[in-house]
Amino acid sequence: MRINRKQVKIIDTAEQAFVSGDWFAFDQLLRDHPSIILGHRSSSQATFLHYAVWKKNHVLVKALIKAGADVNWQNNQGYTPLINACAAGDDASAQLLLRAGADTSLRDHMGRDAACFGLLETKPKMKIKRKER
Repeated sequence: MRINRKQVKIIDTAEQAFVSGDWFAFDQLLRDHPSIILGHRSSSQATFLHYAVWKKNHVLVKALIKAGADVNWQNNQGYTPLINACAAGDDASAQLLLRAGADTSLRDHMGRDAACFGLLETKPKMKIKRKER
């Protein structure tokens, strides 16, 4: 998809707002230019929804879903926003994504699904005891 200068400026402004934590400005751009914001993919094919989940910003996750973000988009490693949420142990984002129709059967490039990440993240840490001499 080719983008024009105006779209580049909108995306740059949205990225700056996102990185700096200016959620009001980002939300305003999302409301004013939803197709540009929702259509943007990073070099790793991640969406703003992936990043909102990584930041555990539940308000922004909810706003992006409401605006029509693709909850099943896979980045170049196959990670979906749901896989990211489960890997991070972020139950709130996972619940929002599931209610929005996130597909639990999608797998990453190594064949792992969201449930696998969820299980790995919630397993108690193994404690290795040293033998006394």
